[in-house]
Amino acid sequence: MKKKTAANSYFISHISYLKRKTACRFTLIELLVVIAIIAILAGMLLPALNSAREKARAVNCLGNTRQLYQAWMNYAMEHKEYTLPTYAALLFDGTVYKDESWASLLPNLGYLPGRANAKDAKPRPDRKYYICPTDKFRGGVWKNFQIKTVSYGYPKWARTNHWLEGCPGLRSLKQLNRYAKDMIIFGDNWKNPLAQSSSEVHLFSEVRRMSIGIYGAHGKMANSVYGDGAARASSQVLRINNTLSNELWLLPHPGWSTTMVTLPAP
Repeated sequence: MKKKTAANSYFISHISYLKRKTACRFTLIELLVVIAIIAILAGMLLPALNSAREKARAVNCLGNTRQLYQAWMNYAMEHKEYTLPTYAALLFDGTVYKDESWASLLPNLGYLPGRANAKDAKPRPDRKYYICPTDKFRGGVWKNFQIKTVSYGYPKWARTNHWLEGCPGLRSLKQLNRYAKDMIIFGDNWKNPLAQSSSEVHLFSEVRRMSIGIYGAHGKMANSVYGDGAARASSQVLRINNTLSNELWLLPHPGWSTTMVTLPAP
């Protein structure tokens, strides 16, 4: 019988180590299989993750409309129930700013945080109330006092003369009639706005230009807050057929009718 030498023992030990090391390695095929499994799992999980993120953004958006409504209501309570105008002149630090939009008026009259400084070339009021988190087209909300981009619409004929002769604009809380629960005060208007121009994007007019249905800001939904203060997502809007609008304060009106529509409206 041969004696084990130190050299033999080292050689046998080294061979065993190499076998163990080789056994622990992945082959190329095994590595590709693992990568494929990871890719499949990622493909299954990412849509669910994106859906969860969108739900969170939609909740934040709905919160924005509630904040805007609360500011709107506070303004009315301090102005004998007259509603916030779509546009108005604003006196600020001795300077009169003409045709300021509703979004500019709210913070600069103290109804939302972030009063601007008229002498600052780039005032930075808190813009979170004006931007839907899902809005991919968002830009700077403020340029001095003028509105540049905002995600939400407000009735075009608030505190102004309506385009239709003999019909009033939304001037007072007293006009929040039995249709208040369907009368949109603020809502998503960025996906399919009235116009792309900076002077019109923050206004509601015709129903066919709203961000619901095939234009939905959140899937087929749009977030809105209504005349009764309720904020919700909806895929439909109540339209006055005679004006093609949601200007429900005009009702009742002889011979006029309404329809609950989902875009594209007939």
